[in-house]
Amino acid sequence: MSTSDLITIKRLVQNLSSSELSILNEILGKKDLTLANYHRLSSSELISAETWLWERISQATNPKIKLARARIWVIFILLRYGGLKLQEIFNLTWADFDFYNSCINVQQAFKRTIYLSKSIARRLGSIFSPALFPTDQINPLKVDAASIRHTFVRLAKICHLPTGSLNARNLRYSRAGELQRFGLAQPALTYFLGQGKSDLEPEVRTELEKSLQEFCQMETNLRTSARNVFQGRVDEIQESGLMVRVKLKTPSGLLISALITDQSRRRLQITKGTIVTASIKAPWITITPFPKDEIPQSSSMENCFPAVIDNVKGDRILYEISAILPDGCQVCALQGQDGWQPQTGEKVLVLIKALAVVLNTNLG
Repeated sequence: MSTSDLITIKRLVQNLSSSELSILNEILGKKDLTLANYHRLSSSELISAETWLWERISQATNPKIKLARARIWVIFILLRYGGLKLQEIFNLTWADFDFYNSCINVQQAFKRTIYLSKSIARRLGSIFSPALFPTDQINPLKVDAASIRHTFVRLAKICHLPTGSLNARNLRYSRAGELQRFGLAQPALTYFLGQGKSDLEPEVRTELEKSLQEFCQMETNLRTSARNVFQGRVDEIQESGLMVRVKLKTPSGLLISALITDQSRRRLQITKGTIVTASIKAPWITITPFPKDEIPQSSSMENCFPAVIDNVKGDRILYEISAILPDGCQVCALQGQDGWQPQTGEKVLVLIKALAVVLNTNLG
């Protein structure tokens, strides 16, 4: 087949409707054509890049440098989790961000609402705020596209990613691929990426956005019954006979300690720098009122974090308590009713035993 034939076929495919694409997908035995010809960045590659960008913000002491690094991080997050096009990000205004509802309203050619997980929206809101970004700029994220490409090339080299793999297209399509593996239907994927017809019927648009909200606000792509899941990079390993203490650092800088056997560490091939997932079941987390004096240092509770209660549900026996950590992540605990009545908005301590943290290296 000649090059001209391939170009002709590509043009024909691009002009097909969603229903025609579905039929062609069945004939070819492919799940979709929208996501063809891109480099899928794995979870570990994405976490590695996101962590490096976040650490660069905290390392900056000069306000101008901190702003520049924060802007790059926000753009990365919007590409990686929002699937926005680079030009759409550049054209965003302050009014387009709705952190209360964890969404972004894209007002350009393909108008749509993009939903984020609540933890990502909280982290985004903590950085993309008037405290750091100038409010007098109509488009506060507008920068030279070449500088973004240059940063991503450098970032890929630092994180040991394949040359040319870290770019706006691959970040967008990697997120779409995640949503597809969750089970998001092809029409919703096309809408998410800002492709296809923009003049949709109101009923169709509402249904697509409802589906997107459900799928995009999933906290993690790890299939597990554990309510609390954190992903990050191994920051430190402390060996002590049969047991090994592994300290995980999330992209937002949260440090979580896990205590596993040396045999498990070897089986999982965990070394410093390894990208892992830490999961904790809700009954293994303890939430207590914030002490009036100082935070207690207990050897059995290596993970001790201040938090604010976000939601409380209860029956005659148990409380289900959701709390927000300083980095914006949400944790959920199940505990008995022992006299203390937790209240929404109350400041608390979240305590997690290192032995209760389960590590997983199979991130895909």
